[in-house]
Amino acid sequence: MAWFFGSKNKDEVNSGEESSQTIEKAEEKTDDSAAAFPCALEEKPGSGFPSGKPQKSPDDILKNLLDLMGVEYAISREETDDGIHFNISGEYEALLIGKMGQTLDALEYLIGKICHGGREAPEKRIFLDVGNYRKKREEKIVFLARKLASRVADHGRPEIIKPMSPMERKIVHMTLRDHPCVETKSEGEGFYKEIVLSYKKSL
Repeated sequence: MAWFFGSKNKDEVNSGEESSQTIEKAEEKTDDSAAAFPCALEEKPGSGFPSGKPQKSPDDILKNLLDLMGVEYAISREETDDGIHFNISGEYEALLIGKMGQTLDALEYLIGKICHGGREAPEKRIFLDVGNYRKKREEKIVFLARKLASRVADHGRPEIIKPMSPMERKIVHMTLRDHPCVETKSEGEGFYKEIVLSYKKSL
């Protein structure tokens, strides 16, 4: 695992401390971060993403974006079989995460598109996290999915989970795929979709 740092006014960045921003506080950040860093997560033909070979490494792209945002940061990097994983830590974690992780999703999407030149099947997928937010978020999603599934199994009425990113929807589907009474289905259009938990119809 590799580390690299960026700072504006400090001589040292302590990357060993746990984030002081909890997942709840990060998710309470409202539209400030979304307004500051808007990004449409629906790709359209001719959207302006370059084609061909990438000109910069994902490391450089990520550092350049963070420098442009003017935030101090420390980044850990780990390359695995499924892709390249970056985890950012620093003072502005809540800002980088955004409301319900939307700013983080936008940054991850943007870095991947720039790095891979808009190709549909990149050689290495880019995974971006901030203060291990995604791991904490996954634990909350698993808990929520199981809780709502129990309700559906008890009263037979469907439950709806508010719109989630593809990665988060996958967590719900995988958590409940073997549930004896409940089935899941994504509904909606665009990047963020709702998940409907329904009682399985008897065959």
